[in-house]
Amino acid sequence: AVITLIAASVVYPVLATSARTVNLTLQRSLDGIAYMANDNPTAFADCTQVGGGSNSGDDAAIHWLNAHIEGSPVIVEAPGAEYSHCSSISAFTGLPAVIGWSGHEVQWRVNWLAQPGNEAILNDRLDAVNQIYTNPDQSTVMGLLRRYHVRLLYVGAAERQTYSGADLDRYASYLKVVYQHAGVTIYAMEGGS
Repeated sequence: AVITLIAASVVYPVLATSARTVNLTLQRSLDGIAYMANDNPTAFADCTQVGGGSNSGDDAAIHWLNAHIEGSPVIVEAPGAEYSHCSSISAFTGLPAVIGWSGHEVQWRVNWLAQPGNEAILNDRLDAVNQIYTNPDQSTVMGLLRRYHVRLLYVGAAERQTYSGADLDRYASYLKVVYQHAGVTIYAMEGGS
């Protein structure tokens, strides 16, 4: 009986390894964003779903940001569900974002959130990002960008899917386009990065 239990427990690691690595045929790399180079731009663009939000255009944009942006300008991008590919731009560039995965924000700030008055701050930031992407009023958007010291605004597949009803090309009339490639546009505040 013990030998049967041990034999049965050995099956999982073998089958799981095979399934996760496609029989060890996947490219091996220590580069955490290598998978993005061949990712389907729309297959996982939904930031509300675990595993969603990836876009092959993000790969080139991340490399461009890492090579061309100096310092730590604040970036705004679509926040997403935990373990989605949303908020990956700030994660892979190290640039501070207005807000990332809200569940992780709560986990890392549990003691801070327990203090009176701090509870609403995360929701305020989520609302601000939603307003930045959906509010058609330029002065409201610019006011929010200034409030959170945003220098870069990111529009990729995740933002286009998450805010599908919004005109995400409107920023070109009042922000500077600093990058545009493979479905990704990055805007900068004048006088910023």
